[in-house]
Amino acid sequence: MTLEQNERALVELVEGACARRRHEILEAARREADALRRDAHAEARRAMRRAFEAERHLTRERIEAAQAHLDTRQRAATQQRSAALAATALRLLPAGLLARWREPAAREAWIGRALAAAQHALPRGPWRVAHPVDLAEGERSRLAAAIAARTGTPSTLSADPRVDAGLLIATDGASIDATLAGLLADRADIGARLLDRIAALESREAAHVVNVGSPP
Repeated sequence: MTLEQNERALVELVEGACARRRHEILEAARREADALRRDAHAEARRAMRRAFEAERHLTRERIEAAQAHLDTRQRAATQQRSAALAATALRLLPAGLLARWREPAAREAWIGRALAAAQHALPRGPWRVAHPVDLAEGERSRLAAAIAARTGTPSTLSADPRVDAGLLIATDGASIDATLAGLLADRADIGARLLDRIAALESREAAHVVNVGSPP
């Protein structure tokens, strides 16, 4: 082999080695680039998921805060409405009770409950009973007989112009005030009972609406 051929063979050998080396470098660079792209895409997806989750969490917090605010306003509105209803009922209650006293059947029931409360709380007698001035004679007689049957002793009945409705039953040191004024004396307790009654009625109405709207 001549010198020229040797030189050409060496050149071809070097060029082949360089080509292979370039190919190896390019393949390594391509693989690294692919890995970098995959990592970048994976990180981008993770970042998007984190961003979406953060946004969903923030949205949930906003919804929960808005719902809590709405619930608070609804409770306040309900309480205000109930308080207004109770206040109206308190204003109407005296006239309503007086109207019941003027109905014979309701008056008889009122007197019966007053006597039952007195029989439970007071000694057997004698009782002193104050009643409205306009209580009819026949009703006074029946009242005296009912008291005597409960206590075993005669009692004193007296018309009292301060009593608009009901009875004030007293013995020494104790009394049962079943008059209109006595029944209305504790307005705070009456207001609380009215609020409880209103809440119970509203709950029943809401349950009825749900039942009516439910599918069969």
